[in-house]
Amino acid sequence: MDNLYRADYEDGSLEQLLLSPHPLYFLVLAKNISHWLVSGLPVVLVSPLIAYMLNLPDAAYSIIFITLLIGTPV
Repeated sequence: MDNLYRADYEDGSLEQLLLSPHPLYFLVLAKNISHWLVSGLPVVLVSPLIAYMLNLPDAAYSIIFITLLIGTPV
């Protein structure tokens, strides 16, 4: 998460987020959710294809998908 906020710190926008009237919790939550949508969700969506390419059993497709869907945001 350090790299997620490093650019904001360097250009001063992190200070502006701290000074804004909006609760900091919601700003951080929005930034983290958008990061997950860009980086975690594609991994979750491609996981059944990768499981198929690795010739995993059919039961593993849904297990991998659900595990990644729960585990990546956490």
